[in-house]
Amino acid sequence: MNKSMNEKLLLATMILFFSQVANPLISKPMSEIITFSKSVDSFKKQLFKGDFSLVQEVLPGEYAITSATSSKPVLATCGLGPCVSLAGYNKTYKVAFLTHYRVGSNVLWSYNNLVKELLVFTNKKAKFELTLVGGEKNYSEGLINIIKSKINSESRLEMSLIEEDTLDFKSSVSWATINRTNSIDSRIGKTYAYDPFLNPHQRTLPIHLNNYLTKLLSDKLVYHP
Repeated sequence: MNKSMNEKLLLATMILFFSQVANPLISKPMSEIITFSKSVDSFKKQLFKGDFSLVQEVLPGEYAITSATSSKPVLATCGLGPCVSLAGYNKTYKVAFLTHYRVGSNVLWSYNNLVKELLVFTNKKAKFELTLVGGEKNYSEGLINIIKSKINSESRLEMSLIEEDTLDFKSSVSWATINRTNSIDSRIGKTYAYDPFLNPHQRTLPIHLNNYLTKLLSDKLVYHP
């Protein structure tokens, strides 16, 4: 095992320890992650209040792709800051994607794989309108810069950043309780604020070491229609 891999395994072990000792909320449902921070984000956008059985939640270290004809046409995530979420929509194919990048995410690898999946849907040049949400001042600037540098790295996909809501506050609460959200409905291309408290089908964050090792090395595609 090389030095780089050893360093990643050590970091993963440290993340596991601190997530369970310093931040026990990490093993609970998504809504409980933001229990103490309802006042942090007043939901600047309209709040999604549709059929939650149609929502695919995207956890930290994951990304998802969906379409208007999918059984899960709505993608949503929360707890953004210092994490950042990039959402995109193509009007022609009614295809949407959503990511939840952590500061330690391998964005270059993850975004390249996202592009490959999107090209399966379009198979030729296509335009996507993007929304970028999240980040914390003095901490997430590097992550945001990497994301923006990758946006138009594939000539067959024309990505236009039409909405950005990043770095507008410095949190005074635990990172895991920051209530920044992002959601997109592929049926109409609209983005929403998302409150997991309203979702009876919400997912839980894993605490197993294997999950942390996997997510440390690469972000995971969690849903594809």
